[in-house]
Amino acid sequence: ATTMEQGSAGIGQGKYDDLLKEAKEFALKASNDASYDGSHDWHHVMRVAKNAKDIAEHENFENGHRSRTLVQVIALLHDVADSKYKGYEARARELQDKLGEWTVGGLMTEEDKDLINFVISRMSFKDESKGSCAGLELPTEFKVVQDADRLDAIGAVGIARCFMFGGSRGSEIIRWEDPSRGGGEVRGNGKAIPYKTCVGHFYEKLLKLKDMMKTRRGAELAGERHEVMVKFLATIESECDFYSS
Repeated sequence: ATTMEQGSAGIGQGKYDDLLKEAKEFALKASNDASYDGSHDWHHVMRVAKNAKDIAEHENFENGHRSRTLVQVIALLHDVADSKYKGYEARARELQDKLGEWTVGGLMTEEDKDLINFVISRMSFKDESKGSCAGLELPTEFKVVQDADRLDAIGAVGIARCFMFGGSRGSEIIRWEDPSRGGGEVRGNGKAIPYKTCVGHFYEKLLKLKDMMKTRRGAELAGERHEVMVKFLATIESECDFYSS
């Protein structure tokens, strides 16, 4: 194989193809954990992987096959140890064991393992809001997978996932409060929608994602999905507003 066809330390395309197969099997098994709900199921994982593949095709990688494979691997593994779900500590240990196994087995390098852990540990909205990316030169693989995951949080599927997750946690669809209480989005009727409601979550997080995309392709796709949410919110707020005459 030529240099461009190899990964770091001379790992060839065949090994990276095997890694992708192993990662898919491991992620599928992890996604079947009973603690997950429909907002973070196997279908979500596969949509993120699809988005990541699309975005990666618009990026120039020095080592294309390696980087595009790792993008897919990270997309498949990104929610294995999601701390929102019971048992995540055990799944995190299993993930580290599996990454070690793949490294020792020659399917990837220590550098690859470090990259996977770097992306997964810093890519969430919550982590970034706390400064996980501040001052860091982010690898392209990070930008691709983060954008891919965020695309699945917006648009029509993002709307569905928001209410799916909110329902699993007993959240209200919408509630109107006195804006002086804080922690909400003030609307034209003079009332506020608390962030902890499903509709409030759009203002707390989802409407912000369009301007947080890090790739040109991600931003392009996010713009289209953002408009879907804006129109939806105008409709549901109108239908639920019993304060305005």
